[in-house]
Amino acid sequence: MPQPSMIFFLAAFTFAAVITYSIWQIRRARKAKLSGEQPALGNAGENRS
Repeated sequence: MPQPSMIFFLAAFTFAAVITYSIWQIRRARKAKLSGEQPALGNAGENRS
């Protein structure tokens, strides 16, 4: 079995990656909204098949 510190490190890394990705998506959507484009989030994703 892996050591508890290894599990904690993997969990922290995954958590940080998810947080960074979500922040990046929000900033990209906000930037697209400022330029008058449709944000590539939610229902807008259905338009591009």
